[in-house]
Amino acid sequence: MKKEATTIKTKVKIYKIKDSKELKEAGNNFKKIKKLAYFKSEKFNVIPDSGIERVLRAVAAKASTLTEVQINNCALGTTGGHTKASTTLNTETYRKNISSVSHSGRYLYTTSYYLPGDCNGNFREEGVFIDGDGTGFVDTGYPLSLVDLTAAEGDKTTSEALLIERVFLFR
Repeated sequence: MKKEATTIKTKVKIYKIKDSKELKEAGNNFKKIKKLAYFKSEKFNVIPDSGIERVLRAVAAKASTLTEVQINNCALGTTGGHTKASTTLNTETYRKNISSVSHSGRYLYTTSYYLPGDCNGNFREEGVFIDGDGTGFVDTGYPLSLVDLTAAEGDKTTSEALLIERVFLFR
């Protein structure tokens, strides 16, 4: 029997939602929020080596604290073009705590939710970070996932919300 290396496959779903009474009433019910979306997109992303190394550190019990391996921040930036060697967003402009992280079996789920009033701009990149510093827009932490955004996906006004879901499959 041939042994195969463990791989990580990721699917990214992007939703844009207009600010409305229904959006406010949905709170953090992402299922309801997705139903309000006027724009949906699906794509794959880059999983940088530095993020994988951080996960492997935890598995090998080399992390000194749990925060060293905690997926805790998401961020937007204005310049895309990521590779496996990327260690940050190219031009980070907004960062916040990640909205949701969960797992089931070999799947890991993350949700980044940017509220209408959080930020606005022509964003061309978004990332999820391990061990990030959520204060301001400082390039800290280790990127677990980076995705390039098109104008349709990343241009956000203060009257829109942006929801980005990731599903990681470890096999």
